[in-house]
Amino acid sequence: MKLTLALGTRLLKHALWSFGEMGVDKDVRCARRILSRFERERLTTVTQREVNEWVKGTFKPVTVVEKGLRILVDKGYLIEEPGDGTRRRVFKVNQAIYNE
Repeated sequence: MKLTLALGTRLLKHALWSFGEMGVDKDVRCARRILSRFERERLTTVTQREVNEWVKGTFKPVTVVEKGLRILVDKGYLIEEPGDGTRRRVFKVNQAIYNE
């Protein structure tokens, strides 16, 4: 079972990379950029504001960052934490991405 999950995670990374390289979608390229930062720094949580700071020179509209984050949530890389009554969005990084 662990091997199957590891393979699935690897294939998802490959798919994100492939579509981003083909220039299919800037949202996917944004998601790849965010994911590479997670892998480099081995983060456990991140806020949308932090992500906006990381990619502000490359991806200007906040909507692109939001879509990139949504891709990572949909693919299981991130889990959005419940709101705390503020507008601050916090995401928990799925630690399984570091098990490769």
